[in-house]
Amino acid sequence: MEGHHGILLVLIFASFSIRHLVQAQQDQQGFISLDCGLPTKESYIEPKSKLKFSSDAEIIQSGKSGKVDDSWLSDYKPFNVLRYFPGGDGLRNCYNLKVNPGTDYLIRAGFSYGNYDDLSRQDGRNNTYDINIGTTATKRWFIWYSKRLLTTLGTVVLS
Repeated sequence: MEGHHGILLVLIFASFSIRHLVQAQQDQQGFISLDCGLPTKESYIEPKSKLKFSSDAEIIQSGKSGKVDDSWLSDYKPFNVLRYFPGGDGLRNCYNLKVNPGTDYLIRAGFSYGNYDDLSRQDGRNNTYDINIGTTATKRWFIWYSKRLLTTLGTVVLS
């Protein structure tokens, strides 16, 4: 009989954990998920992560919106449109996020080339990015090819 109580306790805990996880994914208070290049004021729920993604148009004034080549379309919806910054004039293109002093922030960024410019850059040229957070944190990311999907993910924690 005690064995059944143990199994029941595990099932109740697992059920609570799954419910808590689903609620946590639906409650995005304090989080922002941007789909760079998405048209202004558009948003959607990403099917795999269940996160709500919004356009980046209200927090950046530069760059152009584009769409990945059809042969690069991904099941992960945020990688199907993009924002790119043509010109290479050395100017910084900045996302202006409102922050509160003394608060920790976790920033995750995903990058995908997607042949948006029809140049089919298989060698990775011009796929290096300097990411500047504030005035002190800089990280260089090289975007590489993995089969057909050019992608990398980076995480920065600010405190």
